[in-house]
Amino acid sequence: MIIFSKNHTGYSKIFNITFLSSSFPFPFMHERNFFLLLSIAEKSGFSGQLDSSTVQLSRELNSSQQTISRNLKELEEHGFISRAVSPAGIRLSITDSGRKELRRALIKLQHVFEEKKPKQIKGTVKSGLGEGTYYTSLPAYQKQFEEKLGWAVFSGTLNFSTERDALDEFIHGLKMIYVEGFKTKQRTFGGIKCFKVKINDAVEGALILPDRSNIPRDEAELIARVSLRKKLSLENGSEIRISAEGIH
Repeated sequence: MIIFSKNHTGYSKIFNITFLSSSFPFPFMHERNFFLLLSIAEKSGFSGQLDSSTVQLSRELNSSQQTISRNLKELEEHGFISRAVSPAGIRLSITDSGRKELRRALIKLQHVFEEKKPKQIKGTVKSGLGEGTYYTSLPAYQKQFEEKLGWAVFSGTLNFSTERDALDEFIHGLKMIYVEGFKTKQRTFGGIKCFKVKINDAVEGALILPDRSNIPRDEAELIARVSLRKKLSLENGSEIRISAEGIH
């Protein structure tokens, strides 16, 4: 996840990007070095040279002179910049490797902000474990399905197999509707991630991913207002198309 906030230091054109994941997405560079590299690129015109000093850079980046010196050394050791003595103090240039890292960052950010185009996946209908009817008929789930999806759910799920990578890519960027888990005196029931979809361009439903599930990784389930098997005349082995086009 990425949070953008305007940087109020000297290089105001740069945005302060905080990555909340467990690791920075550029494996050979700490995030503090990335922002220093980005600042050098901005000031040098990406392919030119920057005459500056560690004192000046520390002021502009709101950091200590010692930290800037250490970060410049790390960038140089990894081959992202070259540096030499200049009348101003140091002369910095972005190397080909440094430019490649910045281009990688650009591609990642373009992917974050690009308009999501309608997508679809295909799957093959198969028998489930027989648990879908029980779980979807529980009042605590039924009530939330109707409130959050906007319609009452038919008691039962349609199981299908598909490529997990394709499924992960499909749901990436889709709005997730979360149905909360709950407890009874006998047991605890897990939450359910729901994604509104359209099946075979004909029936609106939801692709569901229970937090607790015994189904294989390459399978998923669909719910709808009606029995999808009956409505779409499906049987085991039937191919289905699942899309997010036209879903609100």
